[in-house]
Amino acid sequence: MRTTTAREAASAILVRRRDDSLEVLLVRRDPSASFLPGLTAFPGGAVDDGDRAASASAPDPADAAARRAAMRELFEETGLVAGAADHEDAAAAARDAWLDHRNDEAAALLATRGMRLHPDRGRPAGRWITPEYSPIRFDTRFYLVEARHDEGWPEPSLVGHELDKVAWWRPSDALAAWGRAEHLIGPPAVIALRALARCENDPEPDLDAAARAMRETRGADGRQSQRWEVVPGVFAMPFRTPTLPPATHTNAYVLGSGSGAVLVEPATPFEDEQDRMVDWLAELRDGGVEVREMWLTHHHPDHVGGATALARRLGLPLRAHRVTVDRLRGTVACNGTIEPDEVVELDGPHPVRVRAFFTPGHAPGHLCYFEERSGALLAGDMVASIGTILVAPGDGDMALYLESLRAMGRLGPTVLLPAHGFPVGDPHQKLEGYVAHRLMRERKVLDALDRASSRGTRDATYADLLPIAYEDTPKAVWPLAALSLQSHLLKLQHDGRASRHGDAWRLTASSA
Repeated sequence: MRTTTAREAASAILVRRRDDSLEVLLVRRDPSASFLPGLTAFPGGAVDDGDRAASASAPDPADAAARRAAMRELFEETGLVAGAADHEDAAAAARDAWLDHRNDEAAALLATRGMRLHPDRGRPAGRWITPEYSPIRFDTRFYLVEARHDEGWPEPSLVGHELDKVAWWRPSDALAAWGRAEHLIGPPAVIALRALARCENDPEPDLDAAARAMRETRGADGRQSQRWEVVPGVFAMPFRTPTLPPATHTNAYVLGSGSGAVLVEPATPFEDEQDRMVDWLAELRDGGVEVREMWLTHHHPDHVGGATALARRLGLPLRAHRVTVDRLRGTVACNGTIEPDEVVELDGPHPVRVRAFFTPGHAPGHLCYFEERSGALLAGDMVASIGTILVAPGDGDMALYLESLRAMGRLGPTVLLPAHGFPVGDPHQKLEGYVAHRLMRERKVLDALDRASSRGTRDATYADLLPIAYEDTPKAVWPLAALSLQSHLLKLQHDGRASRHGDAWRLTASSA
């Protein structure tokens, strides 16, 4: 499996006492960011050369550099630094200097006004290495820092293009918002919030104990947990599959927090990745989550590649929509069907209620799975977080695909969990954007037919239409675009706006 080296990084978990309760500072990554879009997290970033140079003589240079990076990133991203409340202009100038890599000037501005980053005060609060399946990886050290009332901390303000929100939260409120899928929060932040929630109402919260609890939360055998609990009772893990670019992995999901959980997308055909899946399920089982059944979203190879092997290895039954069962007959044996609108209630510490939602268009038997309590929608191949979805003739139907996207929007999901890519925290925008993109492409196909007609050549072949309808896409993707072109033409034929004559197409009188 391809791996990337994890860059050294650091993050500050900044807390303060206010109104007899503990609050923690959280930022949200911009929904358009290329890495973990829309994720709510703690301020932080990569350790840079300046952090290392300033920490070279410390007893533990790596730890000292990470502490400095955590507080520097906190200041750069949010403007928060001790003593800045009375020196806002100097703090802003120092922040600008640091962002412009004029580190000595920034440090001098802070020092002359008595402002302090306090890198020495951070309590070690764990270490999280981005898993190997991620295209960008960080080895992040977390530090729990208290912003004391008598130190002159200002209110936060964002700068830069990667973040779009910053706010103080009671940890329990942040966890409740995460439980309603109003915020996407990654595993290390959930661990920290749970530790802080246990002491948020204490008159004198034991932050040392909270930091220790964060450090000690590990997976099976003391290893870093591989679980991403996207919302309570819904777990995600990507696995390498032979899928279409730009994707390289297919996400598997486990629904349920107790003894009757379900695995969706037993996708990977690779034995080493199947071993990873078995290890993941074992870790979930150690936490009380026992998978009893497997479900498919549809029949494509990058979604069923491990179904037979995993069903045999784990002794689990396999179910899918009846059309998918028929498509797989002779290659993958299913043990039963899933009917549209079938509802399954799964008990556990976080009960979930899952409804199968029929979404033909990409594939004739495609099912999404809607977790009705949180509003999380497992979207299969209806959307992806990056790029678009192929609707190929034979399996696909463009008219049904568009109607299924609209029907998904009418469900009112709070988060989309696609088979490829990151969770999507703005479902309405994503689904509307997908529909708009397809309608834009349809207009380009109509324009290509019209241009062929205006040249006096009433009939146009696929080769004639493709360079016009897809002139805004790289030629490298034209082989896939040709399949989408055929699906658009078939929809236009169904709508009575185009007609086929052998291997060529023309506008109908109503569209000319």
